[in-house]
Amino acid sequence: MVVAFLHHIEHDRGNSPATRNLRLAAIESFMRYVELRHPSALEQVAQINAIPGKRHDQKLIRHLTMDEIRAVLNVPDATTRLGLRYRAMLHLCFAGGLRVSELIGLTLENVTLQPRPSILVFGKGRRERSLPLWKETARDLRAWLSV
Repeated sequence: MVVAFLHHIEHDRGNSPATRNLRLAAIESFMRYVELRHPSALEQVAQINAIPGKRHDQKLIRHLTMDEIRAVLNVPDATTRLGLRYRAMLHLCFAGGLRVSELIGLTLENVTLQPRPSILVFGKGRRERSLPLWKETARDLRAWLSV
């Protein structure tokens, strides 16, 4: 029945193999719950868990060009307080490849603007890294901190 459903969503409904694999993953997750609640269904659960995922091509993630990055950085209005803040935040994310959680966790004591601008970032898994800042990033960060 599960195999028939997967065939239906892929062929009759026209969903992609990636969607099929997502539905299979959801069914397998539910089967883990069934294993615990109904041990008598272990054989059926094993059969469902044995259904392989379908291979498919994954699209290559496209990165922004420098012109596109500059366009995004120029969106905030640098004449307003919030505009300075947003521009500094965007610059830090682009320059350091920061996750939002890393940006939020950044404290003032982890920012060094003299003699060489850099930041100390604490990432996932207790990883810490020191990142040099672009000149433009340091300039925007100084502008925000002066406000």
